[in-house]
Formats: sequence, C-alpha cells, structure tokens
Amino acid sequence: VEKLPMWDQDYQDKPFFSELSPQSRQWCAMVTRIDAHFGNILNALEDPNEDGDKSDSVVHNTLVVFQSDNGGPEGKNRQELDANGGLLGSKGSIYEGGIRVPTIMRWPKKITQKSKLKKGTSTDLIIDCSDLLPTFCELAGAPVPLGLSGVSLAPTLTGNGEQRVRDFLIHETNGQASIISGRYKFIRPKKELYDSDLKKRRKKSKDGKDPNVFHLYDLQTDHSESTNLAEAHRKLVEQLNDLITAERVDEPAG
Repeated sequence: VEKLPMWDQDYQDKPFFSELSPQSRQWCAMVTRIDAHFGNILNALEDPNEDGDKSDSVVHNTLVVFQSDNGGPEGKNRQELDANGGLLGSKGSIYEGGIRVPTIMRWPKKITQKSKLKKGTSTDLIIDCSDLLPTFCELAGAPVPLGLSGVSLAPTLTGNGEQRVRDFLIHETNGQASIISGRYKFIRPKKELYDSDLKKRRKKSKDGKDPNVFHLYDLQTDHSESTNLAEAHRKLVEQLNDLITAERVDEPAG
C-alpha cells in the first residue's frame, strides 16, 4: 500500500499515526482502502451505469456480504491496534484468532426494522464460508449442488422456514484439526503427531500452547481459549475425537 500515491493522507491529521510502527500504519491504510473500495461497490449497485439517474438502482434488493478470509495478523498492529480483538492466535492458527472472522450482511429490501430478522441484528449462529454457496442458490431459486457441506442461511435471512444448525464445524491448519460442536471446541494434533514419538517433544507453539495434546474450550465463556478443559471433560473429548476422526482423512502433505 505504501507504493500508492497519498497512501496515508487520511491519517495525516491523526496524532497517533506517526507514533505507530510501519506495519500498523500500513494496516490503517489498508482498512481505509478496503472501506473505500466497498463504498465503490455499493455506489455501483445504486447507479449501475453511472449516469446520475438512480432509477435503475439494484442496491435495495441485492444481498451484500462482507467477510474476512481468515484470522488477524501477528506483529505490532496486534498490540498497537488490538487487531484481533483479544482472540488467541493469528493467521495460520487453529485457535479462534486464526479462524474466527467478521461477517456482515446487508439486504435493505428484505432486512428492515419490520422483518423477522431485523436490521442491525447480531447473531451467535456459527456459520462458515462454505454456507454462502447453498445460501445464494436457495435465494436465487437454483438447485444446490450435491455433496456440499455448507448449510443454507436463507431461512435466517428471509424469516421463512426453519434454519438448520450444523451439528459441528471442522477446521484444519498447520498440522492441527479442530471441531466446534455447540459451545465447545475440541483441538487435536494430526494423527501422526499424537501417535508417534513427536508427542515426546512437547514443543509449544507460538501461541504458548502445546500442539501435541488435546485441547477443549468453552467458547461461550472463554473466547480467548485460555482454559483447557480436556482433563475435566474426558468423556466429551473422547466423543469429539471420535467424531472428527470419522469425518476426516489423515493424508500426507501434498
């Protein structure tokens, strides 16, 4: 972003900006740039042919989704700007700071103050990016392709029908796998880690956690994943480990 002309102009009158690290200044500029580009998209929906006549606007009946791709960054901006909101981990991590992302949906014609799903509503419904394709298909009246693991969010967005809540959600990254089921999140190393001599190495990850043992967290009360409940809930650990083992395949890298 620093290669762009006037990349930092929006922050020149902010006293804090000059005190930030170079990474944090770039982060601020990128957030501003994303915001501007998103504004351009909304403007294009409001006036598709840019003639100033908004009678052809499609902005009110267009579902717009804003979603990050993965967790927040490491580095200075994590400390200086609280870039990951207190979550543990960052990009590439199996912890919430590596997989939990912001998602905002906007559909002015359908989501209003009078609709079942009211404008400005927040939800604790756990969704995944794989839910977007079946959602778009259902809203457009198109058949949902077979074999998808995603769950359509159309019932929540339209207020029609019953929203199916997934029984669990699985993530994998950098040698670890996790499963979220209800309020609990279980994390395990890949099979070759806890079945081999690697278990003896006890090397902690950059998050300060031991990647060679089981972890269990209550996401309702412990968003920062600070308290490992695996020893206290051994039966639940066994159940979730059996479930994730049955749902996935351990394969060599590549």
